[in-house]
Amino acid sequence: MGTLTDSELFRCLVYLDRDFITGRYEITKSYFPDTQITKTETKEAGAAIPVFSAKVTAGEIRSYKVSTFHMLCELFKELEDEESLDSSQFTMNMRPRQGWIVGELATKKKTRNAINEETQERTEVASETYYHITAPNVNVSLLSNSEYFSSGMDGLLRSHELLRAVGIPVRALVRVLPAQGKFNDWIAVPYVIIDR
Repeated sequence: MGTLTDSELFRCLVYLDRDFITGRYEITKSYFPDTQITKTETKEAGAAIPVFSAKVTAGEIRSYKVSTFHMLCELFKELEDEESLDSSQFTMNMRPRQGWIVGELATKKKTRNAINEETQERTEVASETYYHITAPNVNVSLLSNSEYFSSGMDGLLRSHELLRAVGIPVRALVRVLPAQGKFNDWIAVPYVIIDR
């Protein structure tokens, strides 16, 4: 795929993981944002000894002078050089693999049924709806964040029951984990998804 202009990239962007792109930008560009660390202490209800019941959490607020889309534009040529992934290289004891998958983005609902031995009736016992990329050389289920989809795109998952079919041709930069779902798909964290 040839390098896209910023305008083309904006038009075809489906998903952008802001945490991934800001971290990559900091490393690649040696950019250090303004950072503020905050600590919050809360008391756990019902505990008798306050010393043991306090819970301290720390948060980090980073401030950038450029948008995450601007960061993507600056890094996209470098990201395009990541390897293409093939599921024949995946094993349960591998290190997570990062690279591109070219395929179709779809929503899937998988259901497990139980059969009543007396009546032979099927009853749905488990189901899940999720984003999935199907490709000739790899099939992955995505651990996606609805906030990272382009405007309106995450509505496909919420509207799954109304859809007959979804098949968006995409190119996705993902991190495949050494994990498989109940339905034998590899589990992946999407970083960047663009339509083709």
